[in-house]
Amino acid sequence: MRDGDDLTDEQHSQHVAIKSSRDLLDELKDATQQFLVAHEKEKDLKLPSSEDKQSLKICSVAFEIFQHGLHMKFKLFGSHEITSEVVFRSLWAALTATFPESTKEVASIPLLKTPKFFCRVWFRRNVGKLNELLSSISTPSTKQHKSISKYYNSDAFLRDAEIMMVATGYCAALNAFSINLSIEDLILAEAREEVQEKTRTRKSSFSNQRHVQVDMKDVQDPQDTTLGKDWSKVAVATDNITTIRLTNSPKLKKKKKKK
Repeated sequence: MRDGDDLTDEQHSQHVAIKSSRDLLDELKDATQQFLVAHEKEKDLKLPSSEDKQSLKICSVAFEIFQHGLHMKFKLFGSHEITSEVVFRSLWAALTATFPESTKEVASIPLLKTPKFFCRVWFRRNVGKLNELLSSISTPSTKQHKSISKYYNSDAFLRDAEIMMVATGYCAALNAFSINLSIEDLILAEAREEVQEKTRTRKSSFSNQRHVQVDMKDVQDPQDTTLGKDWSKVAVATDNITTIRLTNSPKLKKKKKKK
């Protein structure tokens, strides 16, 4: 999910899992300082470009911060595996509970369908409000603070009062800027992934089917019964067959009872 990062979603989830709150705090400090240095000469303080690397870097760090210590609520029953899908679904659930108004706006955007891209768009739209978001979370009397305690472990970045106080200070300077990052590339990226997923599904479905034309010589002889030939227990000498079409297969005929 990291804008401008070559890591896959799975690799990124594993990468973030081993980071500490202090590591993330240092990354936030570096990202905000690089942003301020790059834009210290901006006159109108408006940054409409979707290619602003410093802004996208802050988005990346923000995602890692909000992922740190997150309860993974959508793992498959009995499974210990944490996939990127689990991360995105769990994160979006936490965001919607904590910031219902801003997440509702994102969810209503046409063509956005999955938690992965809901999250990515949300961080782009709120990167300039990061100071405000962190402040609301760190204040004990707010709804945001109570919500975070339900979705994050006690040692999470967002639940560490000392860490959060410093992080809020790093982001304070962002309030002076109007950051308006484009989301069109994300909408196109989701549409592209949807097409790729449908293609993979069709190929997988096709590869799992083997239609085999079985000749009579591959079939064991049926057993004789009082009702005639019994074809119910024939064995075919071919492995992994999904559909079997028997050629010239005789039908089981019942013998007529003599009066």
